[in-house]
Amino acid sequence: MTTIKNAGAVPNWTTGTEVCPGPLGGVEWNGPAYDRPNKALVVVSVDGRSIDTAVEGFQFKPGVFNRGGKFKFADTRGGWITALDADIGGIRWKYETVGPQVSGITPIAGGVIFAGDMKGNFYALASSAGRELYKTATGGAMAGGVIRNMRKGKQKVAADQATYAKICASGHGGQGEGVSGPPLQGLSKRIGLNKTIDWIENPSAKMPKLYPAPIDAQAVKNVAAYVQGL
Repeated sequence: MTTIKNAGAVPNWTTGTEVCPGPLGGVEWNGPAYDRPNKALVVVSVDGRSIDTAVEGFQFKPGVFNRGGKFKFADTRGGWITALDADIGGIRWKYETVGPQVSGITPIAGGVIFAGDMKGNFYALASSAGRELYKTATGGAMAGGVIRNMRKGKQKVAADQATYAKICASGHGGQGEGVSGPPLQGLSKRIGLNKTIDWIENPSAKMPKLYPAPIDAQAVKNVAAYVQGL
């Protein structure tokens, strides 16, 4: 539903009127998800405004998109992840996100919900109460679904694997089997996570230096966690 600020008065469309949540709507095209263990429907939404301004002398034209004006988004736009009771529709919990929420929601049986916002933040929330378990900046807006899979008993999300595939796979192989660089399969049995992070940040002369560019500190941690599971 779209609401107009100060709706009791006649909007002055020529100077601009705030409209919430704006022309893209509040709940976007990616549908909600069913959190089966908690019998909850989890929905994402946009919390923002646009400034709508009329075009004077506008003439309606049949068969084309007629807006009758123009709009610009307000500077502050965020989002929400909301869990609803699947039986009665009541709100179980709400979690406010930094950027607008249009991505798909991914609940898993282990009691975790994965999501991402348009400002590039990835979230892992406890599905029972919406408590934040993990949050990291991915470097790019997240508008689609969050892809996850199980590998050797560990949850993997696409952000970790995508960075590895783009930066590391040419030397170490798509599955860590080793190509020009050494194999990484079974790495966790040889060195731990902290040493893996240090190894990526301070490589030997045989390995290219990737930190702090093209990968930052968070990407180093993500890749290190990924290769630990190979």
